[in-house]
Amino acid sequence: MIAEQEKIARLAAVQSALGSQRMEGMEPERQVLEDARKWARGEKTISQAIADFKARIHTHSHEIRG
Repeated sequence: MIAEQEKIARLAAVQSALGSQRMEGMEPERQVLEDARKWARGEKTISQAIADFKARIHTHSHEIRG
């Protein structure tokens, strides 16, 4: 569990990063957004979010290769 101030700081960091991406014309996939929100709320560590992202990329690359 993380402190409320830490949650606020994390949410601000997520919103800032998303804003930067959107200004560049990019929109992260839905699951990336959800992982970022879970991290901000203290429900997932950065390590878990990265591992999940890598697993999705790995799965997706195998689907493309057939």
